[in-house]
Amino acid sequence: MFQVGNKFGTKKKEPDMIQIDPDAPATLLAAHQTLGSAKKAYQVRVEKLAALTAQLAELDRRIGQKLADDEVADTEILEQQALQGRVRQLESAMTVLMQRRDDAEAAVQRAEQAIRIDRQCTALEHLQVVALEVDAAIATLGHVTSKLAAALEQARLTGAGGKYQSFLVDAKLELQRFVNMAIDEVTGTGKVPDRMRRYAKWSECIPGPETARVTSRHE
Repeated sequence: MFQVGNKFGTKKKEPDMIQIDPDAPATLLAAHQTLGSAKKAYQVRVEKLAALTAQLAELDRRIGQKLADDEVADTEILEQQALQGRVRQLESAMTVLMQRRDDAEAAVQRAEQAIRIDRQCTALEHLQVVALEVDAAIATLGHVTSKLAAALEQARLTGAGGKYQSFLVDAKLELQRFVNMAIDEVTGTGKVPDRMRRYAKWSECIPGPETARVTSRHE
């Protein structure tokens, strides 16, 4: 029996609509439109092939019945041969259309990949700009930290705060805490809830000059 349609998947129908983002770049829109046209053209031939296959099946049945009854089936056989010729022509066309569809799908994938690469490049360019800002902030922090280390050491050597010099230890711990909070959004080191913070600003952990006068009177 003449077999048709196996390699073309006549039972599988392509989606009628292709969802396309109207704000997508023109290259991607064009690629999707080409793909949509290729799929539609291929699907039309799939349906025609299915119809021809059904006609051939009916002819096979009629020819079989006539031959079984010793009747002449010349007309049906000629019709069958004509249909078989149309099927072969249609399958040749579908082979070409299948390749066009595959090429169009590949073009869409290339367009989507190009867009992804462009977005990645844009993201990295922006990240580089921000990274330079971070470099500047780190350099500033390093400069300020050097001044802070000298100021803390001076306070320690002069005995500032007297027996209450424990604030120097607290100041270092709080500095680490505030730095961690400042970069928590990136590092995820953990942010202290507001209700558990001892100071709203790091500078609040440094006692004022009056502390030295008060503590001196009590020593």
